[in-house]
Amino acid sequence: MRTTHKLLFVSLLTSGCTADVASDGGAHHGSKPATDGGGIAGLALANVGGTACGTNSLGGNGFESSCYGNGGSPEYWCADFAQWVWANNGVDVSSLSAAAGSFYEYGLNNGTLSNNPSVGAAVVFDSDGAGYADHVAIVTAVEADGTIETVSGDWNGDSGTEAEFSSTSSVTLNSPSYDPTVGDTPGIMGMTISGYITAIGVTGGGPPPPPSSPCQGVDDGFYCGNDGVPGDPNTLYQCTGGNLAGQTACANNCQSNPGDQDDSCGCAGLDDGNYCGGDDVTGDASTLYQCSGGSLSVLQVCANGCAVESGAEDDQCN
Repeated sequence: MRTTHKLLFVSLLTSGCTADVASDGGAHHGSKPATDGGGIAGLALANVGGTACGTNSLGGNGFESSCYGNGGSPEYWCADFAQWVWANNGVDVSSLSAAAGSFYEYGLNNGTLSNNPSVGAAVVFDSDGAGYADHVAIVTAVEADGTIETVSGDWNGDSGTEAEFSSTSSVTLNSPSYDPTVGDTPGIMGMTISGYITAIGVTGGGPPPPPSSPCQGVDDGFYCGNDGVPGDPNTLYQCTGGNLAGQTACANNCQSNPGDQDDSCGCAGLDDGNYCGGDDVTGDASTLYQCSGGSLSVLQVCANGCAVESGAEDDQCN
């Protein structure tokens, strides 16, 4: 059983999916019977941690044109991911494209745009109603209290050009669950919900195949992605009672610790020394951490707070 460390979780999720290509094309896939919403959600969940040019869960490369759509380089690919998930569940995606807004257009043109979420539906954010939107995700769970969880591509990339961001971003489980009300701006997403789009031919919408949570069957504690739980290797996930309680993108690297120790955010690239949490290192602001050779450890919990010193001086407890 892992001992829970008091780490400060701050949502640093950043989406780079802002393509505004008109919804006039996209990959054409062979027609086959569409699945139910649970199958769509299951495939989306199976690819958490996937990247624009990495191997997807079906053995292919990336998602649609995610790896080469930007003049041979990775493009903003949240719509590529959602389109790929639908296509591999038998949905005709010939009217969709790499533009998130193409999903909103799909809903308008096919009469499947609504204010009500269902498992397997696409949720579009910041649509202008004329072909542009900032982001699209797949609904993977509708909880008993009405809140939703989603999975979406193109999160947590490095700042820079479209290619730089997209080549370093990944598929992320947007959790804990959030308010699905159209017109609201959930904090975990940072964008306004525009509507939900159900794929033509998709039936049911029941729960996805288990496990629905990356933490199912995992001891309580903190885990780097792909170290005990699926996910982004540079993101630290908190598991409580088999559920995902929180996640944060590590400022430097995610550090997989040996044995039963919690994983933690590391300090790769920083000078050796002592740092208060939040001062270049991810952690509790009242805890003093020691960075040594890129590895971060708790030096002392400061009873009276941690003092951030100027220049090259080590931080210290008050």
